[in-house]
Amino acid sequence: MTRCVILLDHKFSAVVITETWTDNSTENLVNIPGYSKIIKRRKNKRDGGVAWQYNYIDSELAFQPVDELNQMNSSDFESIFVNIQTSPNPITVGAIYRPPGNNLKQFNDSIEDLLGKMRGCRTNFFLAGDYNINLLNYEYHRETDGFLKFDV
Repeated sequence: MTRCVILLDHKFSAVVITETWTDNSTENLVNIPGYSKIIKRRKNKRDGGVAWQYNYIDSELAFQPVDELNQMNSSDFESIFVNIQTSPNPITVGAIYRPPGNNLKQFNDSIEDLLGKMRGCRTNFFLAGDYNINLLNYEYHRETDGFLKFDV
């Protein structure tokens, strides 16, 4: 994964990674040269799965974790957020992971709560990650259609 980012020959401002399957002894395997790393460890779970959430930020950019969003307690997804200082307004970047098989309606409700909080932050925001939703089912599955119709 790290090698793929390096080979792209493009410096992204932020890179989001989920499902790294790392623990304390293997975390250094996902270091990307030239980027700072923000990590959120999985709570009450064994290492594995999404053991960590990563937001990689270009080392030349000023950034800080968004405590209000990072302290959200949801059993429906795992997430980590940072504000990147840009002019004239900061940008909020969020990494989200929804484990497969979790209730999609509950996830949508939790995301709606999250979006409500983000709207109050007065920044542009980007949400990236692994939602484990088959988006091709939107015509036949109400919750998938609902996910696609969020008003951000």
